[in-house]
Amino acid sequence: MGRKKTRTKSGLPPRVYVNRNSYRYVPEDGTSITLCSVDKSIDEVMIAYLHFKQKIEHEKNLQDPNKPTLFNLAQRWIKTDGLKNRRGGPLHQDSQKKIKRICAKESPIMQKFGSYHPDDITPVNLRHYFDSRYRLTTDGNIAFKDGAPIVAKNSANKEHTYLSQMYNWGIERGFCHKNPVTNVRMFPQNVRDRYITDQEFKAIWKNAKPYIQVMMELSFYACLRFQDVCDLTHDDVDWEQSILYCGNSKIQNRPGNIKDQTVARDLSKHLKNTVERAQGLPLPKNIVVSINQKRWLVHKNGEKITNSSYRKDWDKAREKAGLKFSITDERHLDFHDIKKKSITDKTCENAEERQLYSNHFTRGQSEAYNLGKNGSILPSNDHDLSLF
Repeated sequence: MGRKKTRTKSGLPPRVYVNRNSYRYVPEDGTSITLCSVDKSIDEVMIAYLHFKQKIEHEKNLQDPNKPTLFNLAQRWIKTDGLKNRRGGPLHQDSQKKIKRICAKESPIMQKFGSYHPDDITPVNLRHYFDSRYRLTTDGNIAFKDGAPIVAKNSANKEHTYLSQMYNWGIERGFCHKNPVTNVRMFPQNVRDRYITDQEFKAIWKNAKPYIQVMMELSFYACLRFQDVCDLTHDDVDWEQSILYCGNSKIQNRPGNIKDQTVARDLSKHLKNTVERAQGLPLPKNIVVSINQKRWLVHKNGEKITNSSYRKDWDKAREKAGLKFSITDERHLDFHDIKKKSITDKTCENAEERQLYSNHFTRGQSEAYNLGKNGSILPSNDHDLSLF
């Protein structure tokens, strides 16, 4: 028979016992939960006990749909208007995923504040939270805390933006009465002016895998974001009209049919060669998802390429080219900088023409991407990096 648990020290919280190795909480159902090691003081045991009880209460509140909590506010928001834009249309899939991730029960902010009443969360609470979310190690890599990666500035600022939108929605419908996010400043972000030279582009391209090469070419010759490149399918090419329809992720909610919502790129010599290479990339075996059979760029597991799935191969190419730097280094370059190079290198008559080419909502956005460097422009306005 096992030895019966007994209190061996006075001052322990209710139903807390000590054995040879640890202090344990034993609820009425007879289970046993370790609070802390046996070498802790009574005060430390009490702190561990209170944290445990708060965690249990937190879980109960999260599971109660009738409680006026931040988590329940988030669920109401995403089920009604949280995944829509100002016109009432759906947000881009990337934005929807980010919002759902932030509103999920397992997200850092819901684990921290999900069981709170929205009005009980103060700007000071949020300031501490956002400060804990953004940290970098001394070598510029992403730091980890409790096994989870601590996000960079732009990700922390995205959380800030979506949380504020959720509060404003809740105030309009009487779920809360104030928005504490408005009194919490975002992290300042310096405008990146990193220009990828032709030599740097070629160096990375020559050391990259074929699918990374194609992604780089499509981004440069068609002026596309990473996500727009990954979304391209065989249906996006009109060979009769010699046109590539692309880039609708930024303007998908404008009025009109799908071709009115996309950018039509003429299939110049270089872009045509790239499209043919993209369509000739081998697909992984045993792909069963029909939509992925139409995609040019598919991960080895048959799924659509994502930011995380290509990152390893992109980093290897940069490293072999001698161009892999920490994100705090001013020499750091990323895939999105290729679109900046495309906009900078493109000869445009005026700012309006550059905005149309860049596929940005505002002229200010397109001008911010124009870094004013001399790129590799042919008289025909067709980019030529002489990659082959």
